[in-house]
Amino acid sequence: MFEQSPLPNPDNHISSPPTMASKPCSSCRNLHRKCDKLRPSCSHCLKRGYECVYGPSSAEKRRLANKQTQQPATTNNAKNAKNKTCTNEIVFSFSEYQHDDSSRNYHNGNRLNYHHYHPYSQSCGFSTSSNSTHSNCISTHPQPNYRPHPSLYANPNETQIQHAINYRLSTTQTMDIYFNFTCLGIPLIDRKKLEFIIESQLTSGYNGIANYTHSQQPPLYSQNDLEKDLAVFYLLQAVSLQQAGSFHDTFNSMNAERNTLLPQHLFQHGKQLISKYCDDFDSMNLIIATKFMADYLLGEGEKSKARALMVHVRAKLQPHLSNCTSNTTQYQQEFSSMNFSPFSNSAHANRNDFFELSIPQIFSSQNFVTAMLIETQLRYADIFFYEEERPTTFIFDEFEALSNHKIKFSRQKLFGEAASSCTDISEELSQKLIQAIHVGMRCFDSIFTSTFAKRNTTLFLLAHLYGRQIYLEILVNSKVRNLTEIMKVCSDIMILATTHTCFQFLPVVATKAVLMAISLRFSYVVEYHASTCGMKLNEEKNCSTQINLNDDLKILKSLCHRFKLIRDEKRDLVKALESLVYLQQEQTQNARKESTLLGSVLPLIDVNREAPLLVPSLSKHDNSVISKDERPLWSLSQEKFAPHSFKQAVREVLENPELMEIFIDGLAEQNMINEGCSTTLTEDSNSLKTQQLLLEKRLEIANKIIALSKNNHDLTGILEGESFKKFICAEFENACANNN
Repeated sequence: MFEQSPLPNPDNHISSPPTMASKPCSSCRNLHRKCDKLRPSCSHCLKRGYECVYGPSSAEKRRLANKQTQQPATTNNAKNAKNKTCTNEIVFSFSEYQHDDSSRNYHNGNRLNYHHYHPYSQSCGFSTSSNSTHSNCISTHPQPNYRPHPSLYANPNETQIQHAINYRLSTTQTMDIYFNFTCLGIPLIDRKKLEFIIESQLTSGYNGIANYTHSQQPPLYSQNDLEKDLAVFYLLQAVSLQQAGSFHDTFNSMNAERNTLLPQHLFQHGKQLISKYCDDFDSMNLIIATKFMADYLLGEGEKSKARALMVHVRAKLQPHLSNCTSNTTQYQQEFSSMNFSPFSNSAHANRNDFFELSIPQIFSSQNFVTAMLIETQLRYADIFFYEEERPTTFIFDEFEALSNHKIKFSRQKLFGEAASSCTDISEELSQKLIQAIHVGMRCFDSIFTSTFAKRNTTLFLLAHLYGRQIYLEILVNSKVRNLTEIMKVCSDIMILATTHTCFQFLPVVATKAVLMAISLRFSYVVEYHASTCGMKLNEEKNCSTQINLNDDLKILKSLCHRFKLIRDEKRDLVKALESLVYLQQEQTQNARKESTLLGSVLPLIDVNREAPLLVPSLSKHDNSVISKDERPLWSLSQEKFAPHSFKQAVREVLENPELMEIFIDGLAEQNMINEGCSTTLTEDSNSLKTQQLLLEKRLEIANKIIALSKNNHDLTGILEGESFKKFICAEFENACANNN
């Protein structure tokens, strides 16, 4: 069974980057298997727990034997006596960890390198005798010329205990990443099930599984069910480690290969298990595993394969979703009757525990909720692909997908009888679209994230990045572009990327806004430096220092280090940014000299080559800067505005403005409550009284959402409204406990 170990110690020789050998290992040659020649251990030996040996071939052994017979007998006796002594490390040939000229290095006499025991290999049944130890290992697999570590045969169980500790620690850390960041607050599998899988791997493998009982599993848990859950577990770890990336600040290709080795290994394990049950894809755990596989392949740059798998997953989800639509009333009553008390007294400040524990257990005999959660996460991938798949309507489709298709733009209201296209938006239409985006984001920010106190979550980061992405796409595709506003939105995105703690766990499907902001800022500096700064050499303002691209380069390198997709597509942009940042750092106090230097170098950079899909040329339309912006602007700050002023704009662009109007009215009433309580109540009672009034108002909003969903026969909307009510009660009880 596959085992994991903690992050490699940089002081240990084993942590050296993996290399490729020039010939297969001894085990693969003896078994006539195809070897991937990966050092220090090939995939075949790593999978079976063998010691991987890249020793000489038969011909090399004969040549070495002939060479040794020519040496004096005294030298041979001395070497034999030296080899019989015990040391504290396993000894490998120096050529084992060399990439080139391995056969030549093997003949370099006594060049030996000492390495500690490999944490991924299985331990043999060592005894107290060195001879019996060597014979036991030889009987199962050819071994290198090594000196066994005393601890390996001093205590036969010590290695297995160390393996168990390493595996439990590393898998627990990976699960923490998934349940805290990667799952976006809606985990697709129960953590207790994953912990049982770890226990079964560390103790008895597949033995004793029939005794396992779980609320989500039948009493008998077969080996096939365990293997399907193992596929989910392996692919879950692969995606989580891919999104987490490396915790280093440097961008190095060698480190990137080493850090992606473990996720690749986990991905291959999960892929092999899925292939065994390709005819049984109606199983929900295989659908979840396939979804994780698609996420991993997208990060690795396999966009077509990832998209095909996502379409396959969505097709397999349709039976689970369609079978439950007729039972809307029954499920709503079952959801409302849930006992909330076990979660209300929790001492944890993070109320994510309720959602993680309750949502997957609502319907123990149904897969509808899990299918709904998978469908929700697939929408983020749709937003990532829409610009390529629907180039004329991608802005409208992205906004609808972000609202779970509950808010739709009216093409007839937007364009009338004319052809609908979002690549050439008029100034009047862009104002209406921006107002709709603005009010939607402000309602989400004020009603939902402030209620749950979840601003420091991945879901909050995704919502704001997607909102700014759509906002930026509207500005870029407008007939008259407001460069000042474009740069302001790009700056807001960079602030999110540099200050939000969850950015290092951002999924690849949500990176489009960041990449677009970096590319636009780079394009602005390259295209407009000569025209804006070259003509203003005599002015005091230095235009070249208005945009500092140092953070842009750091963020782009971080994303490239985590995702091969971005690394391949943005390699040239990284090099161009490095050159530009170097020029900015080398600037002098003489503005004329600096402008001359930048003006002579920047035109050599082809911006259209860097990001042809994300960044159309900024000089395509009239780029005159609008001096006065009449539309309301939104940012991370909580500036006040009148929500009712947006109602008319929302009705002019949306096909079904009812849900948005509920949010607008609720936001206006919340603002009135906050203003009234701040002036009439004392400081001691202000907080609790305000929270009580806000609780009643937000419960009213949730009831309106449920009623609207019932009228539209929307089961997902009913579940979202009910879960919203549960979260409101949980947050209020947590606040009361803190005040007491």
